[in-house]
Amino acid sequence: MDDGALVLPERNMVMSAKNKIVTAAVGFVVVGAALYLLFADKEEGVREGITAYIEAMKQENFAEVYNYHAPSQRRKTMALQTPASREAQLHDIEIIYNDQLASFEQAQPESNLRRPWSEKFLFTREMVYRILSVRMVEDRENPSLPVQERIVAYAEVEAEYPDKETAPDLGGKIRKVTYLVKMVHSRNVARTWEEKSQRDRWLFDSLSVKEGSLIYW
Repeated sequence: MDDGALVLPERNMVMSAKNKIVTAAVGFVVVGAALYLLFADKEEGVREGITAYIEAMKQENFAEVYNYHAPSQRRKTMALQTPASREAQLHDIEIIYNDQLASFEQAQPESNLRRPWSEKFLFTREMVYRILSVRMVEDRENPSLPVQERIVAYAEVEAEYPDKETAPDLGGKIRKVTYLVKMVHSRNVARTWEEKSQRDRWLFDSLSVKEGSLIYW
Protein backbone atom coordinates (compact mmCIF):
# COMPACT_ATOMS: atom_id res chain seq x y z
CA MET A 1 0.00 0.00 0.00
CA ASP A 2 2.78 2.37 0.93
CA ASP A 3 4.64 1.72 -2.37
CA GLY A 4 1.49 2.35 -4.39
CA ALA A 5 0.82 5.58 -2.53
CA LEU A 6 4.31 6.77 -3.42
CA VAL A 7 4.15 5.82 -7.12
CA LEU A 8 0.91 7.67 -7.86
CA PRO A 9 2.16 11.15 -6.86
CA GLU A 10 5.35 10.54 -8.85
CA ARG A 11 3.28 9.73 -11.94
CA ASN A 12 1.21 12.86 -11.40
CA MET A 13 4.37 14.93 -11.12
CA VAL A 14 5.75 13.45 -14.37
CA MET A 15 2.46 14.06 -16.19
CA SER A 16 2.34 17.62 -14.85
CA ALA A 17 5.89 18.28 -16.06
CA LYS A 18 5.07 16.84 -19.50
CA ASN A 19 1.95 19.00 -19.73
CA LYS A 20 4.00 22.09 -18.89
CA ILE A 21 6.55 21.20 -21.58
CA VAL A 22 3.80 20.65 -24.16
CA THR A 23 2.11 23.93 -23.19
CA ALA A 24 5.41 25.80 -23.45
CA ALA A 25 6.14 24.21 -26.83
CA VAL A 26 2.70 25.17 -28.13
CA GLY A 27 3.27 28.70 -26.84
CA PHE A 28 6.59 28.98 -28.68
CA VAL A 29 4.95 27.71 -31.88
CA VAL A 30 2.14 30.25 -31.60
CA VAL A 31 4.57 33.11 -30.92
CA GLY A 32 6.82 31.94 -33.74
CA ALA A 33 3.89 31.79 -36.16
CA ALA A 34 2.77 35.28 -35.11
CA LEU A 35 6.27 36.70 -35.62
CA TYR A 36 6.53 34.98 -38.99
CA LEU A 37 3.24 36.54 -40.14
CA LEU A 38 4.29 39.93 -38.75
CA PHE A 39 7.62 39.96 -40.58
CA ALA A 40 6.10 38.43 -43.73
CA ASP A 41 3.64 41.34 -43.80
CA LYS A 42 6.47 43.84 -43.21
CA GLU A 43 8.56 42.26 -45.96
CA GLU A 44 5.72 42.60 -48.43
CA GLY A 45 5.39 46.26 -47.48
CA VAL A 46 9.12 46.81 -47.94
CA ARG A 47 9.01 45.24 -51.41
CA GLU A 48 6.06 47.45 -52.34
CA GLY A 49 7.91 50.55 -51.11
CA ILE A 50 11.10 49.72 -53.01
CA THR A 51 9.19 48.97 -56.20
CA ALA A 52 7.17 52.18 -55.94
CA TYR A 53 10.32 54.26 -55.41
CA ILE A 54 12.34 52.65 -58.19
CA GLU A 55 9.49 52.85 -60.69
CA ALA A 56 8.88 56.51 -59.82
CA MET A 57 12.59 57.23 -60.21
CA LYS A 58 12.73 55.40 -63.56
CA GLN A 59 9.84 57.51 -64.82
CA GLU A 60 11.22 60.69 -63.17
CA ASN A 61 7.87 61.13 -61.42
CA PHE A 62 9.08 63.45 -58.68
CA ALA A 63 5.73 63.74 -56.86
CA GLU A 64 5.80 59.99 -56.22
CA VAL A 65 9.55 59.99 -55.53
CA TYR A 66 8.97 62.69 -52.90
CA ASN A 67 6.28 60.60 -51.17
CA TYR A 68 8.64 57.61 -50.82
CA HIS A 69 11.82 59.57 -50.05
CA ALA A 70 12.61 59.42 -46.32
CA PRO A 71 14.87 62.54 -46.18
CA SER A 72 12.13 64.62 -47.85
CA GLN A 73 9.46 63.24 -45.52
CA ARG A 74 11.63 64.07 -42.50
CA ARG A 75 11.83 67.71 -43.60
CA LYS A 76 8.08 67.79 -44.18
CA THR A 77 7.47 66.36 -40.71
CA MET A 78 9.68 68.99 -39.08
CA ALA A 79 7.61 71.70 -40.76
CA LEU A 80 4.38 70.17 -39.42
CA GLN A 81 5.79 70.06 -35.90
CA THR A 82 6.58 73.76 -35.69
CA PRO A 83 4.28 75.90 -33.45
CA ALA A 84 3.05 77.90 -36.42
CA SER A 85 -0.39 78.40 -37.92
CA ARG A 86 -1.74 75.80 -40.29
CA GLU A 87 -1.39 78.23 -43.16
CA ALA A 88 2.26 78.87 -42.30
CA GLN A 89 2.96 75.14 -42.05
CA LEU A 90 1.48 74.48 -45.49
CA HIS A 91 3.52 77.36 -46.90
CA ASP A 92 6.69 75.84 -45.42
CA ILE A 93 5.80 72.42 -46.85
CA GLU A 94 5.39 73.94 -50.31
CA ILE A 95 8.82 75.57 -49.98
CA ILE A 96 10.34 72.23 -48.91
CA TYR A 97 8.74 70.44 -51.87
CA ASN A 98 10.03 73.00 -54.37
CA ASP A 99 13.47 72.97 -52.74
CA GLN A 100 13.66 69.20 -52.98
CA LEU A 101 12.43 69.31 -56.58
CA ALA A 102 15.12 71.80 -57.51
CA SER A 103 17.75 69.68 -55.76
CA PHE A 104 16.50 66.61 -57.64
CA GLU A 105 16.59 68.33 -61.02
CA GLN A 106 20.04 69.85 -60.43
CA ALA A 107 21.64 66.63 -59.14
CA GLN A 108 24.65 65.32 -61.06
CA PRO A 109 26.04 61.75 -61.30
CA GLU A 110 27.97 60.92 -58.13
CA SER A 111 30.37 58.12 -57.24
CA ASN A 112 29.71 58.98 -53.59
CA LEU A 113 26.40 57.23 -52.99
CA ARG A 114 25.88 59.14 -49.74
CA ARG A 115 25.20 62.29 -51.72
CA PRO A 116 21.53 63.34 -52.12
CA TRP A 117 19.78 61.85 -55.13
CA SER A 118 22.75 59.69 -56.20
CA GLU A 119 20.23 56.87 -56.82
CA LYS A 120 18.64 58.97 -59.58
CA PHE A 121 21.47 57.94 -61.90
CA LEU A 122 21.36 54.28 -60.86
CA PHE A 123 17.60 53.63 -61.05
CA THR A 124 17.50 54.44 -64.75
CA ARG A 125 14.72 53.78 -67.23
CA GLU A 126 16.76 50.99 -68.89
CA MET A 127 17.59 49.19 -65.63
CA VAL A 128 16.22 45.68 -65.19
CA TYR A 129 15.97 44.68 -61.54
CA ARG A 130 14.64 42.19 -59.03
CA ILE A 131 14.47 42.23 -55.24
CA LEU A 132 16.50 39.29 -53.98
CA SER A 133 15.87 39.47 -50.25
CA VAL A 134 14.64 41.65 -47.38
CA ARG A 135 16.17 41.63 -43.90
CA MET A 136 14.61 43.31 -40.87
CA VAL A 137 16.91 44.66 -38.17
CA GLU A 138 16.55 46.70 -35.00
CA ASP A 139 17.07 50.44 -35.47
CA ARG A 140 19.82 51.03 -32.92
CA GLU A 141 20.20 54.67 -34.03
CA ASN A 142 16.78 55.49 -32.55
CA PRO A 143 16.49 53.52 -29.29
CA SER A 144 13.71 55.76 -28.00
CA LEU A 145 11.23 54.63 -30.66
CA PRO A 146 8.40 52.28 -29.64
CA VAL A 147 9.32 48.62 -30.09
CA GLN A 148 6.96 48.04 -33.01
CA GLU A 149 8.55 50.98 -34.88
CA ARG A 150 12.18 50.24 -34.02
CA ILE A 151 12.71 48.24 -37.19
CA VAL A 152 14.50 49.14 -40.41
CA ALA A 153 14.80 47.00 -43.51
CA TYR A 154 17.73 46.22 -45.77
CA ALA A 155 16.94 44.82 -49.19
CA GLU A 156 19.24 43.35 -51.80
CA VAL A 157 18.25 44.61 -55.24
CA GLU A 158 19.97 43.01 -58.22
CA ALA A 159 20.21 45.38 -61.20
CA GLU A 160 21.34 44.86 -64.78
CA TYR A 161 22.01 47.45 -67.47
CA PRO A 162 21.63 45.91 -70.96
CA ASP A 163 22.99 48.94 -72.84
CA LYS A 164 26.59 49.98 -72.18
CA GLU A 165 26.03 53.47 -73.56
CA THR A 166 23.27 54.32 -71.08
CA ALA A 167 24.62 52.31 -68.14
CA PRO A 168 25.63 54.31 -65.03
CA ASP A 169 29.29 54.86 -64.32
CA LEU A 170 30.84 53.91 -60.98
CA GLY A 171 34.51 53.70 -61.85
CA GLY A 172 33.44 52.09 -65.11
CA LYS A 173 30.21 51.30 -66.94
CA ILE A 174 28.08 48.95 -64.83
CA ARG A 175 26.75 45.78 -66.38
CA LYS A 176 25.40 44.09 -63.25
CA VAL A 177 25.36 44.96 -59.56
CA THR A 178 23.54 44.29 -56.30
CA TYR A 179 22.45 47.30 -54.30
CA LEU A 180 21.84 47.23 -50.55
CA VAL A 181 18.83 49.47 -50.04
CA LYS A 182 17.91 50.77 -46.60
CA MET A 183 14.18 51.35 -46.02
CA VAL A 184 12.51 52.98 -43.01
CA HIS A 185 8.87 53.01 -42.03
CA SER A 186 6.86 56.20 -42.45
CA ARG A 187 5.96 56.12 -38.74
CA ASN A 188 9.66 56.44 -37.93
CA VAL A 189 9.97 59.75 -39.76
CA ALA A 190 6.43 61.16 -39.72
CA ARG A 191 4.99 61.36 -36.22
CA THR A 192 2.31 64.03 -36.53
CA TRP A 193 -1.43 63.41 -36.42
CA GLU A 194 -1.81 64.27 -40.10
CA GLU A 195 0.86 61.83 -41.23
CA LYS A 196 -0.49 59.05 -39.01
CA SER A 197 -3.83 59.39 -40.75
CA GLN A 198 -2.22 58.58 -44.09
CA ARG A 199 -1.38 55.15 -45.43
CA ASP A 200 1.59 53.53 -43.73
CA ARG A 201 4.43 52.85 -46.14
CA TRP A 202 8.12 52.02 -46.29
CA LEU A 203 10.38 54.83 -47.49
CA PHE A 204 13.68 54.82 -49.33
CA ASP A 205 16.47 56.04 -47.05
CA SER A 206 19.81 55.24 -48.71
CA LEU A 207 21.73 52.65 -50.70
CA SER A 208 25.19 51.19 -51.14
CA VAL A 209 26.82 48.62 -53.38
CA LYS A 210 27.13 45.09 -52.06
CA GLU A 211 30.79 44.17 -51.80
CA GLY A 212 31.98 41.99 -54.67
CA SER A 213 28.78 42.34 -56.72
CA LEU A 214 29.89 45.00 -59.19
CA ILE A 215 30.45 43.72 -62.74
CA TYR A 216 31.58 46.13 -65.46
CA TRP A 217 31.12 46.08 -69.20
